[in-house]
Amino acid sequence: MEKDTNVELDTVTNQEPVVEETTVEVDDKDSIIADLQDKLKNKSIEARKAKKESKPDVEASVLERLQIMELKENGLKDADEIELVIKESKSLNIDPTVLVSRGLADGLLERHRKAKQDELATPGTSSRASSSQKDNADYWIAKGELPPVDKVELRREVVRKKAKAAKNSKMFNYEVV
Repeated sequence: MEKDTNVELDTVTNQEPVVEETTVEVDDKDSIIADLQDKLKNKSIEARKAKKESKPDVEASVLERLQIMELKENGLKDADEIELVIKESKSLNIDPTVLVSRGLADGLLERHRKAKQDELATPGTSSRASSSQKDNADYWIAKGELPPVDKVELRREVVRKKAKAAKNSKMFNYEVV
């Protein structure tokens, strides 16, 4: 019994066609490639979303600057007033330009301006006139006291001036015997 095998030969190489026994491995590689392509697609979508989310930040800063310009145009003078109006508008959920243009912020701005004027008009504790008087040795000599203990150098100066004045006052006083 002779086995008759009719195998067609490949016309290019004159060899028998090779039957792939590794079809399972190819299927596994195809699934891995498909998974990687899906991951790549998801990453690109996430990157586009992140890029879109970053754009409103730029637009928000431009809108904020435009809003500040509009507020200055409506009569707000300095950054404190603008900050105050923006804070108030956020708490009331109203556009700041509407708040100012309709006069809803007039009372608030008036109180702020008056408080600022009062603060500027009131002399502070570090006034030059008052501190220069107390930092002067002649002031303490005239008062007849020594400066506070924490001002050591000023105390030394007062003592030196008192000693010098006492010495100079006795310079031309002769005792007649």
